[in-house]
Amino acid sequence: EALDLFGKVPDNAPSYEKALAYVGVCHYKLDAYAQANAAFDAYLNQFLKDPLRASTDPRVLAKRQEARATATFYWGLSAYQQAAAGGDWQKVIDVLQGFADEFPRQDAFAPAAMYRVLMAQQNLKREQEVEKTYARMLELFPDSSWTGRAATDIYGGLRAERETLLEKDPARARKLLYDMARYMKVSNDASSGAPFANLRLESMHWVELGEWATAEEVLRRIQSRFGKGAEADTVRRNVVPDLGKARYYQKKVVERLAVRKST
Repeated sequence: EALDLFGKVPDNAPSYEKALAYVGVCHYKLDAYAQANAAFDAYLNQFLKDPLRASTDPRVLAKRQEARATATFYWGLSAYQQAAAGGDWQKVIDVLQGFADEFPRQDAFAPAAMYRVLMAQQNLKREQEVEKTYARMLELFPDSSWTGRAATDIYGGLRAERETLLEKDPARARKLLYDMARYMKVSNDASSGAPFANLRLESMHWVELGEWATAEEVLRRIQSRFGKGAEADTVRRNVVPDLGKARYYQKKVVERLAVRKST
């Protein structure tokens, strides 16, 4: 019904261009990705490039910017859905790369667009591009749920890759473990309510890497938050000994004794 109504908006209406964009959005919502892509392409690459459509009217340009942002974002989402089903990940990057810079006022769309670009880069195994995009994401959207989600999903990809390299390439596997710990830390630090399982994973990675100061910080956080309650026994049996080990290797003898007495 919405698709039909948007298609009837007259071309002299103030929001005509937004209606053109939302024709594509309706197709996307109906999982008709080919039709959605065609609608977005027609608006962005044909309608807007028509010299007869040029305007200097601030009101027209403001609505055009909103329509362009909507069409670009949902075209990227459509490409993402198709890529996940076996399509072209590069298309996602082509459509959404630079979205945050081109549409700086789109606070809701921009981090979601950057997340899709990052996932496309990861699926194409472009490690340096993933690092660069995520650094930019942290800079622009440190508090966005998409930033924390990206860290978690990157972690999952790294873990899967590491499992295939443990015996074949130990040096590369260790590098991946470090990256896993780093991304899990970002995800945990982004939330004051990070779950026990995620914090424990992070602490175990730092312990395995011998990064004792960082391990101690996470282990203390776990002990403080989960020392009482459902996870208390696991904290006593597993977390506290790791905390003592982290302090021992930092030559914190007094602190290690304090841990021993507490157990």
